[in-house]
Amino acid sequence: MAQEIFNNLNNDQKTETKIIHFCPNEGQPSISNYTLCIYARHPNFGELKGELDLATFPNLLKIIFEFELSLNFLESIDISKNHKLIRIVICDEDWIASSRKLEDKDIKLRQLEAEVANLKQSLFENDRTIADLNRQIQQTLTLSQFQELSNLRQKTKGLELKNFNS
Repeated sequence: MAQEIFNNLNNDQKTETKIIHFCPNEGQPSISNYTLCIYARHPNFGELKGELDLATFPNLLKIIFEFELSLNFLESIDISKNHKLIRIVICDEDWIASSRKLEDKDIKLRQLEAEVANLKQSLFENDRTIADLNRQIQQTLTLSQFQELSNLRQKTKGLELKNFNS
C-alpha cells in the first residue's frame, strides 16, 4: 500500500528527486526544489505501511525522516538500487550516529574511487612505457646481429676496393 503513494508522480519528477523527506503531517506527496515530501499519513491510504521501493528515484541522494518510525517500517524500505544515496537522516538522537557513519562510508568510497583512478592511470603509463621499450628492443641489434652486420660491412668494403682497383 505504501508504494501507491508514488502513483501520481511522473517519470521526470522521479528522476529529478534528490531528497525524500518523510514529514509528520497528513497530506498528498508534494515535490518542490528536487525534494519530495511524503507525509506520515496519506488522506486515502492512512498511515504508511508496507514495502516501499525507492528504486524509481535513480538520483536520490538523501532521505530525511521527521516522525517516529517503527523499525519494521525502516526495514521495509528498499534502497538497494539507490547507488547515489549518501545520507539518511532520522530526527532522533539514536540515529544521528547512523547518518554520520553513512556519510563517512561515502567519503571513504570516494577516496577509494580516486585511488583506483590513480592506479589505473599509473598502469596505463606503465603499459605505454613497456610498449615503447619493446619497440626499442625490436629496433636494437643483438650482439650476433651486430657482428654479422660488421662482417657484411667489411666484406662490402673489400668488394668495393676490388671493384675500385679493377
